[in-house]
Amino acid sequence: MGRCHVTSGVGAPSDPPLNNGDHYTDTSTGDIYLSNDTNWVLQGTGTDINVKISSDDTTTGFLFDKTIATEGTNTTNILELYEDTPAGDENLEYRIDQTKISITESQISDLSHTVNTDENIKVSSNDTTAKYLEDAVVATEGTNTTNILEITTLNDGADEDLQLQIDQTKISITESQISDLTHTTDTFAAVELDGVAQSTGAPTLDFDGTDFAISESPTDSFDITVKDSGIDHDATTNFVANEHIDWTAASAGTIDPTNYVDNNTQVIVEDEGTPLTTAVTKINFAGAGVTATEPATDEILVTIPGATGGHTIQEETVSFTQRTNLDFGPGFDIVDNAGNDATEVTLDLSEVLPDAAYGSLKFDGVGGAVSMDLDVDVWTKIAAFNSKVDSGAPIVVADSTTDKITVGVDGVGTYHMTYSITFTSNTSGEMESAIYKNGTRLEPSRTSINSSNGQKDHLAGTCMVAMSSTDYFELFVKSDAANQDPDIEYAALVAVKASGGAKGETGDPGSGSTIVIKDEGIAVAGAPHDTLDFAGLGVTVTDGTAGRALITIPGNTTHTGEVTGASALTVGKTAISNQTLVTAAVGDHILIGDASDTDSLKKVTVQTVVDLASSSIFGASEQEASSDGTSTTTSVTYVQKIRMTTPSLTSGDYRIGYSYEWNMDATNRSFSGRVQINDTTTISEITQQPSTTTAWHTESAIYYHTGSGVLDIDIDFLTSNATGTASIRRARLEIWRVS
Repeated sequence: MGRCHVTSGVGAPSDPPLNNGDHYTDTSTGDIYLSNDTNWVLQGTGTDINVKISSDDTTTGFLFDKTIATEGTNTTNILELYEDTPAGDENLEYRIDQTKISITESQISDLSHTVNTDENIKVSSNDTTAKYLEDAVVATEGTNTTNILEITTLNDGADEDLQLQIDQTKISITESQISDLTHTTDTFAAVELDGVAQSTGAPTLDFDGTDFAISESPTDSFDITVKDSGIDHDATTNFVANEHIDWTAASAGTIDPTNYVDNNTQVIVEDEGTPLTTAVTKINFAGAGVTATEPATDEILVTIPGATGGHTIQEETVSFTQRTNLDFGPGFDIVDNAGNDATEVTLDLSEVLPDAAYGSLKFDGVGGAVSMDLDVDVWTKIAAFNSKVDSGAPIVVADSTTDKITVGVDGVGTYHMTYSITFTSNTSGEMESAIYKNGTRLEPSRTSINSSNGQKDHLAGTCMVAMSSTDYFELFVKSDAANQDPDIEYAALVAVKASGGAKGETGDPGSGSTIVIKDEGIAVAGAPHDTLDFAGLGVTVTDGTAGRALITIPGNTTHTGEVTGASALTVGKTAISNQTLVTAAVGDHILIGDASDTDSLKKVTVQTVVDLASSSIFGASEQEASSDGTSTTTSVTYVQKIRMTTPSLTSGDYRIGYSYEWNMDATNRSFSGRVQINDTTTISEITQQPSTTTAWHTESAIYYHTGSGVLDIDIDFLTSNATGTASIRRARLEIWRVS
């Protein structure tokens, strides 16, 4: 392709084209013409005409958008025209081959030019970084150079610097050259003492003695130090001897008493903050086992042996003052068991409940513990009881030979059962205990404990159960480990009848040779009598033959006063209101209508009424609920294990009993359990962290509640952390009225 010309003018081109591909633009209309070597060919009309580069151009466009200037190589001419992307979206490409452009030095020198005074330079052709001249020149001290001053490059082939090196070994200055220099001589320094001139021209300062240290710091400056070792302290001005006493010497000096505390005479002894003495010089510690030692200088250690702490006695959460003695009242038998290093306290039911139905079996272990041979997971009866107490046949009979308590014919009713076992395990494992009725386990009485080898442990349980004639109680234990075979040191099983009346009053003596006459149950003075004298309005006594006396008391007499009427008598209210008010005693009587005898009037003692009321209340409203299965939670808020809802209760005092077993699967997490009434009143709450993850721990207690109405009682539990699992099983609740 030859050269291409681009021309323009007003109107259509009038001159023929010079070369094939020349362009012409009509500036008045915007029409574009393209040369085909011989003629101009109109490519488009108007100012917004799009063009194609060639006949096989696939896309039209404005000429400016389709024209590209590039650098070409190996072209025929300096500037050539090409189709970019032939047969596609073509562009008109102008290529300039700079290799064909040559400019001679003379042509450049003929050009006007200026030098940029702010131009960066390079030190050599190998310098990688251009910089200002000031930054490119470095002055250094050289050695072994040819000349005094030499120029070299620093950091060859990198960021180079122009280095000016001066070799001072090649510089020599003669004495005459120095003498020709202008110079001055320092005058001598003035020396002063406390501001008074001592010398104005002393060439030398001479410090005598060993009390001075002189050093040069910096050059031409001197530090003069006066040494303390050379100062005579006692020779200083204003020296006061009492201010500088040598206390290592005996009787060196005296101190005024107001300047110190005399510890030989100022010791005050106090008891819990209360002074016991005035100032003393000696404290003497006395008493059994009291020792005083000196573990370190100026320190006295006084050791007083004794208990490390006390225990507080509580009754229904009310604490009593700590005492050194416990005093048990009537009904308790106390035995010193030296073999077990223990004091055993036993409740004697015959003293506490002289009129109640009860029975108890006990093994006290005074002669030594009894070992039981247990098979794994087999319930075995305790057959070691060696003493018994009961209310006597036919009500309740405790038999230590058969190791059971039997209910007699007159003992039918509800019983409160309790038991206690103290034992030592011969291997580690879980021990369980329960009361059996007629050979069947009473689950509410079941409890357990994880016991270690050689460890003394305790099991206890309670329950309420209805009993019929000839029913009987026994105490069983079970182990989940082989050869655990516990040594029973103490065991007790107690049954107390919770309902039923007391014994009736002893009747009057039978007839004899004399008769004791009573008036309203009270013997007439002068008894016994051998004569009866009947008196009263209309009363007659006649011989009734056969050794009988016929006493006739006329009826239909009209009565007045507190009792009125003739055939039908009416007792007026004044029969009560007119009487003197007194406090009822045990032996007093009350008139009743006997429902079992067509409401016949009869008398009963006040004690009988009290006993009847007590028997109908104690044990009433008895209810229990159990959930023996294992429940688990990872909740950190309380979840419910078991709930017991009572019917509407009569106002009174009620005993609430509860027990459960718990476990944690991590020793660094805590188990919490609580018992609540109506989801508001918390009667028990514990939080414990176990020492092992395999043990089950027992929690049980009782609570006395005063009130009435419906009660919702529940046991809840939680874990201290969601990563630990809390478990609970054998949860039991019970309630019954006590008064």
